[in-house]
Amino acid sequence: MIFRVILLLLLCSGSFAQSFNAAPYQGIGNSGIALKSLYSITNNPAGLVGLRGIEAALAFQSNFVSSELSTQALYIGMPIKKEGAVGISIHRYGLAGVSSLMTLSSVYARSFDDFFSTSLSFNYHSYSITNYGNDNFFSLDLGFQVLIIDQLTLGLIINNISQQLFAEDIDYYLPREIAIGIKYDIAPAIFISSDVYYHPLQKVNIRTGISYEIDNVIFFRTGVASGPLQYYAGIGLKLNNFRIDCATSFHPQLGSSPQIAISYAF
Repeated sequence: MIFRVILLLLLCSGSFAQSFNAAPYQGIGNSGIALKSLYSITNNPAGLVGLRGIEAALAFQSNFVSSELSTQALYIGMPIKKEGAVGISIHRYGLAGVSSLMTLSSVYARSFDDFFSTSLSFNYHSYSITNYGNDNFFSLDLGFQVLIIDQLTLGLIINNISQQLFAEDIDYYLPREIAIGIKYDIAPAIFISSDVYYHPLQKVNIRTGISYEIDNVIFFRTGVASGPLQYYAGIGLKLNNFRIDCATSFHPQLGSSPQIAISYAF
C-alpha cells in the first residue's frame, strides 16, 4: 500500500487536471461526447437538451482501488421550456490529506430544430495542497451536437477556450482540449460511442465503447481507451425513476477504479 501511495503522489505531480465521467459513460470507454443525458454536464453539456424533467445524481469513484485517492461528484439538471436546459455539477478529486482539485460547473444548453444543440459551460477550478496553499481560476467550455441521420449523432467539445491556467508553482495543468465524438445506433438496444481527444502535450487519445440494453431496464457496457491503454466495463439498472450504474476502469500498472452513480428523475 505504501508503494501505491508513493506512485499516486508521483502521478499527481505535474499531471493534467483529471477528467471524470460518471459510470454510464465510464463503462463505454470514458466516451460520450455525442450522448444525451444528465451526465453530459461534465462531458459535453450540449447533451443536456435530452432531459425531459429535473434530474439529480451522485457519483463516487475509488481511484485505483485506493482509499486515499477518490473522486466525488454531484449533478443537477433541468429543461427550460422546450428548447433548452441548465445544469450544475460539483466534482472533487484528490489524495486524502495531501491535495484536492474541486471544479464547480454551471452550464446552459439549447437545441435548434431538434437536430442541432450547443452549450456554454462556466467553470470554477480550485486546487489546494495541505500546509502549502491553494489557487483558483475560471474557464469556459463550448459544446455542440448534430444529428446527422436518425442513427448517427456527432458531438464536439472545446474545453478551456479561455486558456486559463493555475499559478506556475501549481502542479496541475488544465489544457485547451478539443474532442470530437460519434454515437451510432446499431440497433434500437445497441449503440457505439467513440471519441477522439486532442491537446498539445498528450496528443491524441481515442476512447470507444458499446452499450447494450434489455427492455430499457438493464444495461451492459464495455470499452477501451488509449494514452494510456485502459479497459472499461459497466452495468446499469433502471427502476422507475431511479437509476443505478456501476463501472470500472482497468489500468495496466495501477489496477482498477470502480465507480457507482445513482440518479433520480423527478
